[in-house]
Amino acid sequence: MIPRQTAQEGLSMLKDAILAYLHSHHGQARHADIVENLGLHSDFEGKSRNYLSYSVLGILMNEGKVTSEKQGRDRIFKLKQN
Repeated sequence: MIPRQTAQEGLSMLKDAILAYLHSHHGQARHADIVENLGLHSDFEGKSRNYLSYSVLGILMNEGKVTSEKQGRDRIFKLKQN
């Protein structure tokens, strides 16, 4: 398997895991809960935190599958209603 294909399959699995998590939590969850429960903690030299999950959620938003809203200090991600 070529590296690009492997990366795209990995991305697809991450997107599917996030969508399944949201579905199993009444269609919405805080970003912090998604990160914690799916084990998606990430950082760069101890500074930028959880960009991996934000990036995948951003892709899902661009695909029209997820929306987000700010609630207090939290960001809530929701499955988009058709």
